[in-house]
Amino acid sequence: MKYFIKILASITLLFGIECNIYAADYYWVGGSGNWSDINHWRTSSGGNTFPAVVPGKTDNVFFDGGSGFTSGSKTITLNVVANCHNIIFSGSAVAPTIVSSTDTNTLNIYGSSEWQKGMLYKVTTTNYQNNNEHRTIKSNGVITGESVSSGTVNFYETQSISLLDDFNVKYNLFQYAGTWNTNNYRVDLGYNFIAPSTSQKTVNLGSSHIYLNGVISSFDTKSANTVLNAGTSVIHFTANVTNSSPSYGIQGSAGQTYYDVIFENPLSTGSAIGSGGTISSSLNFHNVELKGGGYIYGFNRYNQLILAPAKTFYIERNTTHTITSLFSLNTPSCEGWSTLKSTSDGAAVNISMPSGSSVQVSGVVMKDMKASGGANFMAANSINNGNNSGWTFPSSTVKNLYWIGGSGNWNDKFHWSQTSGGVGGYCVPGPGDNVFFDGGSGFTSGSKTITVDNVSYCHNIIFSGSAVAPTIVSSIDTNTLNIYGSSEWQKDMLYKVTTTNYQNNDENRTIKSNGVITGESVSSGTVNFYETQSISLLDDFNVKYILFQHAGTWNTNNYRVDLGYNFIAQSISQKTVNLGSSHIYLNGVISSFDTKSSNTVLNAGTSVIHFTANVTNSSPSYGIQGSAGQTYYDVIFENPLSTGSAIGSGGTISSSLNFHNVELKGGGYIYGFNTYDQLTLTAGKSYVFEAGSTQTIISKLYASGNPCYIIYLLSSVSGTKANLDVQSGSLNFDFGNIKDINAVQPLHYGEKSTNAGNSTNIIFDPYNSGSFAGLGNDLICQEYDNSKVNSYTLNADSFVPNPSTTFKWTKIGDLNNKGVLGTDSSLDLRPFGYGTYQVDVTYSTVGSPDYCTVTDQITISRRTEIPVVNSRVCKKAANTLGDVTVSGKDIKWYSDETSSAVLPLSTVITDGQAYYVTQTDNNCESNRLLYTVKINNCTSQSMINPALPFRTK
Repeated sequence: MKYFIKILASITLLFGIECNIYAADYYWVGGSGNWSDINHWRTSSGGNTFPAVVPGKTDNVFFDGGSGFTSGSKTITLNVVANCHNIIFSGSAVAPTIVSSTDTNTLNIYGSSEWQKGMLYKVTTTNYQNNNEHRTIKSNGVITGESVSSGTVNFYETQSISLLDDFNVKYNLFQYAGTWNTNNYRVDLGYNFIAPSTSQKTVNLGSSHIYLNGVISSFDTKSANTVLNAGTSVIHFTANVTNSSPSYGIQGSAGQTYYDVIFENPLSTGSAIGSGGTISSSLNFHNVELKGGGYIYGFNRYNQLILAPAKTFYIERNTTHTITSLFSLNTPSCEGWSTLKSTSDGAAVNISMPSGSSVQVSGVVMKDMKASGGANFMAANSINNGNNSGWTFPSSTVKNLYWIGGSGNWNDKFHWSQTSGGVGGYCVPGPGDNVFFDGGSGFTSGSKTITVDNVSYCHNIIFSGSAVAPTIVSSIDTNTLNIYGSSEWQKDMLYKVTTTNYQNNDENRTIKSNGVITGESVSSGTVNFYETQSISLLDDFNVKYILFQHAGTWNTNNYRVDLGYNFIAQSISQKTVNLGSSHIYLNGVISSFDTKSSNTVLNAGTSVIHFTANVTNSSPSYGIQGSAGQTYYDVIFENPLSTGSAIGSGGTISSSLNFHNVELKGGGYIYGFNTYDQLTLTAGKSYVFEAGSTQTIISKLYASGNPCYIIYLLSSVSGTKANLDVQSGSLNFDFGNIKDINAVQPLHYGEKSTNAGNSTNIIFDPYNSGSFAGLGNDLICQEYDNSKVNSYTLNADSFVPNPSTTFKWTKIGDLNNKGVLGTDSSLDLRPFGYGTYQVDVTYSTVGSPDYCTVTDQITISRRTEIPVVNSRVCKKAANTLGDVTVSGKDIKWYSDETSSAVLPLSTVITDGQAYYVTQTDNNCESNRLLYTVKINNCTSQSMINPALPFRTK
């Protein structure tokens, strides 16, 4: 019978069927083994009786002194999804280990649990499944999920789960239902506590200290069905949090009340309180303390809000924070600076404190903070950085501070002296203080780095005179350098601060770079201009990543500007961009020059904006981002491999975006309504114009391919036309493939072009698949007429040259005219006579994608000379044209200068009558010679001189 039971159990396990009929006690034996192995289960501690099946959800399981654990055999492996009621580890001389073989092999507990001190609990997921009973957890110092990166505990019990001692979960604790009683014990969570789902649940924290130890931890009770009884608990966030998402930190629900919350890590800069409270129902706290910087979201109410000195704090814009007892943000004088600001410039935060409450604020750079409620809002030794109301800012003294001691942290006052090379320990600079890095700063090859270790401030900043060029770097991306005056970098120094803000100080400012890249070696090196007056360059300016102009006037002063990615002049503030004759280089694959804010005045001067990278993104958000009515000067898209966006959708049908010259050396997309003096497109490339838009060209459009490469013009939407309005210049093009284009003024594409469909007002010559003859057929009977330019000029317009096309004219077989006769697109033939001419046409340069060379020849034959006529005609009874002696070939007579009727030689002529005569040689008829008939009496007569004597008979 025993063997029959074992066989039946094996069959049951094979098919995954649980056959428990009633609750039983199971005892583990045999040291290491798999949970599903029936040979490791007994009905008593260390006993010999096998149960019928492995434990089910009604069975209690025990791991004790009879389990046979040794130092080399002590691991229980969950090789299946395991179930039990109560689970007890207790009494083994060797503390065991329990582990899941895969993440999906969970342990489902339907009762209570107890771990043995010193054991390892390495199950990936532990589910306290609902059994409609009150349960307990006793951990004895064991971490649930130890050494498992995703060790998670789920509470599904609809009654209660109560702790009997301190509780530690490696990763996440989820409470889906029921009541969790911490019973005042300490709770450690690797990452999160989350009480999700729609089920009713209650969290009773008593006087527990809850520690959340992950860098993206949250304590989340925001479900509307969660009742939070915070008691006098303290929730501690211990990690260095850098993520500013409102999804982390305290995630409460409107109307809930927490007790004390402490963000312990002094290095933190991320989210502290998420957006749970609303304008009608705040999220409530007893005391909240941030020992590092951080973000606070939502509408919140505090007894005390304590913020650490010399840190940066962001509070969600347009929210109200009510503090009934104490607001502390107190940075001692000369010990550094705190920053307090809204999450959005210009959108204020309301700090409400009743009369009699304590405001302890000093050493703060404050922006966008409204004070209300009746308290005395004094910000001692602080800076009003704009849009603050209800605060009092006492005046402070401007200091000149000199860096000493080589490498060090900006906010370490022992690196700041009152004099060059003097004694340190004076004062950490603020927004009103001028700072100097010079020959007394003590820089050496091994000690030359200034680290911006917090959000840092100064007025003027000058690097000059050090024998060793220093390096300045931010320790983390959020540690910005905020300059309230002018700046000068020392040649060969490295400026590696991630973000540099030229903050508003209502004064005219300058920047001198001395060849230094601002943001060198920083992938996101960014410069922000907030000054409402002006910022002017004193030399070339190079920003590693992005330059933002938020306000004021930027004067490039004709200097070169290099930007790693973008220039952006947006926001609602009035701003002016004066480019002079500067060359602006944008070098990123998704670069933009963005002045599309309606409050931006663009004075382009004679500037040239160069886009240098291989752009492939066709989004209208890249390239030139102008505003309707603005005027740029020259814009060149330099990269021949580009296929992406060139001009964004700034111009409108009523107010175009305007340019002097635009040239695309690669392909690209052009959006919006734009007007150009000249638009140059490149052979071999494809150009997509926004459907329905109009491109207006005032002077010249280059939109031809060449004999080697076709150019493609098409609309962005197949079947919907884009418009080209070419108002002057040549309207003749060739080597094109045109689709969905409407020409406002008629255009002509030559015999090497293709009408790809749905184009209007474009004349296409019948396609000629033969060889290209740019000079046309040979010219016979040619005569140079000084009054007719076309008679003596060869023109290469049929080659449809672009601005980079070159020409070389030569004459074949003429020893008197050797070498290059000309390099223009046309040649005056008069100095060189008739004969065979050759033109070598070169498009672009060697190595360019559209490089092409083509040669053509033409022979120009001189017109046959007029014949020679003997004017004397002897009188006959009836004279005819045949009586006129003419020297020449194939003589033809005409009655007048224009008649095409050839007169026969039998035509009777009379004295004084006019006729025209030509000769023809090699099918070339001469010009007509006017001949007036003169008939003479040719009879022979003797002539006698009467003076001579004569004799007669």
